[in-house]
Amino acid sequence: MTWTREQVQKEPVWAEVVDVIHCVAVVFGSITVAAGFLRSRSMGGFGLSIYTSGLLAILVLAFVFRSRLPRMARSILILVTLLMAVFGAMLHMGIYAASAALLPVLVVIAWLIWSRRAALVLTIVVVAGFVCLALLHIAGWASIPYDVRLFDRMPTYWLNLSAVYTLAGVLMFGVTYTLLHRMQAAVRSANESEKSVRGNQERLAEILRGIHDVVFLHDPRTGLILEAFGRVQEMYGYGPEDLIGKDVQAVSAGFAPWSRDEAKDWIDQAKLEGFAIFPWKARRADGTLFWVEVSIRPIHLVGEEKILVTVSDIDGFVNAQSDLATINAELESRVEQRTLEIQQEREAARAFAYSVSHDLRSPLRAINGFTKILREDFESSLPSEGRQALVRIESAAERMGGLIEALLSLSKVDRHPVHLSQVDISCLIQEVREELCAAAQCPGAGKSCCNVQWSVASLPSLLTDHALARMVLTNVLGNACKFIRPDSIQRIEIFAQERADGIWCVVSDNGVGFDMAYADKLFQAFQRLHSDSVDGIGIGLATVKKALDRLGGAIEAEGVVGAGATFRFRLGPAANNVRDEV
Repeated sequence: MTWTREQVQKEPVWAEVVDVIHCVAVVFGSITVAAGFLRSRSMGGFGLSIYTSGLLAILVLAFVFRSRLPRMARSILILVTLLMAVFGAMLHMGIYAASAALLPVLVVIAWLIWSRRAALVLTIVVVAGFVCLALLHIAGWASIPYDVRLFDRMPTYWLNLSAVYTLAGVLMFGVTYTLLHRMQAAVRSANESEKSVRGNQERLAEILRGIHDVVFLHDPRTGLILEAFGRVQEMYGYGPEDLIGKDVQAVSAGFAPWSRDEAKDWIDQAKLEGFAIFPWKARRADGTLFWVEVSIRPIHLVGEEKILVTVSDIDGFVNAQSDLATINAELESRVEQRTLEIQQEREAARAFAYSVSHDLRSPLRAINGFTKILREDFESSLPSEGRQALVRIESAAERMGGLIEALLSLSKVDRHPVHLSQVDISCLIQEVREELCAAAQCPGAGKSCCNVQWSVASLPSLLTDHALARMVLTNVLGNACKFIRPDSIQRIEIFAQERADGIWCVVSDNGVGFDMAYADKLFQAFQRLHSDSVDGIGIGLATVKKALDRLGGAIEAEGVVGAGATFRFRLGPAANNVRDEV
């Protein structure tokens, strides 16, 4: 048989009801049997008293051994025994049998504690027995005294008493049913309250089990752990039940400053200030140590003071901080080493520039001087081959001087201090254009303006260094003017381009262009992608790159052989350029 939860909860109530009925039946049965013996003595016959005494003995034995009998079996025994006693008394006494009043009581009890089918069977038995006994006594019964038999033969008495018994049964059933119904409602309400409380407890327990941290409940006087929730097994390697009744020493490093004494000091501080949060070194079941963050807060549960402790695992965070500190220390060491190397490189560059400006210029001046003497004093006596040799020497010396000046100019870029200010790029481009025309850097020099077709859009003011910006524009625009195609009109377009990382200046021409396969050589010193027919020593774009590096800027180049080139450059750090508000 499968029992539901409600049946399991009702079973003790019904068992108690049966116990009460059984006890009442035994007590009143004993009184009735005793009274029956006294009456039988006066009437001169003990047969009925002996019969009822036997039934009473069965009830007494069933009550003594009630723990071994099922509730239903015991209720059947009680009702059947009482029914046999009532029918025996009515058989002997008829309408005068006072125990007949128990018949409606038996029916009420059956309908309350039995199933409907069993109660209906008992009701039919009671009604049928009552009718049979009534008919029997109405027809005549020789063993009944004459005065009793006189009334037993009257159907009116039987009908009246039947109505009385029925009304008494209905009244008893209504009262008993009402009391039991209220009792059942109280039981259901108590069960629902218990179910609600149990549900809340289960939800709270589930929430506590699901939290990432560990929660301890401590006794404020002894410091012992009363309850443990959360990731206890995952964090400490213990089950929650293993830590109940232990103190903080069981889950701590166990030595100063992470021992029982320091933990007590933190608890005392939490009591005074209301809470305390601090790092702590804890110990797992296998003995390994790890870092946790502990939060202590005094609370009151059911009127009692407790200490609520929340523990968060921060071992990974602490280790990451330690690793980060180590990496930072290594990085600082590398930065210092690299800074020293850069300083050494700058010192070497300065030494090289000094050597170039002094040690290389002296022999170059000597070469120029001696070639001048040869030309002035001995040119007429030199053969044509000698005069050509002098021309080549002078040209090489001049070229060497240009290289020395370019190297010095390139080395000065690194030493140039950067002073940021708002620079009007449009005005600066106009100044550079005029200088290029005046310096014969464009075709048509000596005329009112260069015969290059310029298309210059309005460019914004930018936060940059004026001198370095001029250096960049001079070299980029100078290249655009130099590398022209003889069969076309040189066009140069200048405009601004706004990107996510700042304002870029764009210089595009339709000159000779260059092969993108060699684009990586554009910004290297003395790397030329064109023939010597165009003036230059290959240092201009290298100077541009170095100047932009000083500004934190960048440069891009695109070109197609015979179709022109485009240079885009940013004169400051990414997203650091500021457009003037007009």
